[in-house]
Amino acid sequence: MADFTQEELDKLADDLNRVDPMKPKGTKLHSALVRLVCAVAVEVVALRRDTTTGGIMVLLRQRGLNEAAYQGMWHCPGSFVRPGESIDDVFNRLMASESLGSIRSQRHLDNCFWPEERGTICSDIRLVDADPAVGHWFPVNNLPQAMVEQHRDVFIPMALKAFLAG
Repeated sequence: MADFTQEELDKLADDLNRVDPMKPKGTKLHSALVRLVCAVAVEVVALRRDTTTGGIMVLLRQRGLNEAAYQGMWHCPGSFVRPGESIDDVFNRLMASESLGSIRSQRHLDNCFWPEERGTICSDIRLVDADPAVGHWFPVNNLPQAMVEQHRDVFIPMALKAFLAG
């Protein structure tokens, strides 16, 4: 890491103060900012029973190869909370961009802090009942190998426990 002079830090602060927090910043700047603060993300775990086998299925999306993090990996749908947004705003964005379709219900499960390659994330984990148009349903006991570890090891088991408890 480079050491900055106070003058360089002041210039950087002045430049950042020109950024409108209510407008998208682009992936590169967003990723750089997340490294410096704790970012909040809404993580959506959609579960359902398979009508044929009775097993429990989870909705996953595969990240693109050009994504800022976790390229090509499977994950539960989610998004960072942007400045000025509410959780409902994030859900509206997710329904459009992640093609979650309509969300019939949602339940907050927990907040989970975890370090990752972009910085520290506070994940607001939600169990949802949704009708997605895009994504793939996997049996919870047979998840893909290339999967975001936190989603596989923490978010899905937490949601599964709540789902089974009713």
